[in-house]
Amino acid sequence: EYIGHGKPVLATEGTHAGELVQSIGAGRQVAYSAPAIAGLLTELRDDREALVEMTDRVEQVRHGHTWQARAEQVAADLGAVVSGS
Repeated sequence: EYIGHGKPVLATEGTHAGELVQSIGAGRQVAYSAPAIAGLLTELRDDREALVEMTDRVEQVRHGHTWQARAEQVAADLGAVVSGS
């Protein structure tokens, strides 16, 4: 939802969501701990340029990560399966 609305995401490192966020540049992975999250939020507060860069990147990729885009991908995948059988 955040990506679809153009907002950067903090995702737990070592998870599928974390890997996705990292691979498309839509935010950052962070350890699942309060100190790690607080540290990253402090870093982003103090480095506005990094936050702006993340937000700009999310704006570039967000249209491919909306519910509409996902539904279109599912329809295309199902169409390929039906056509291939």
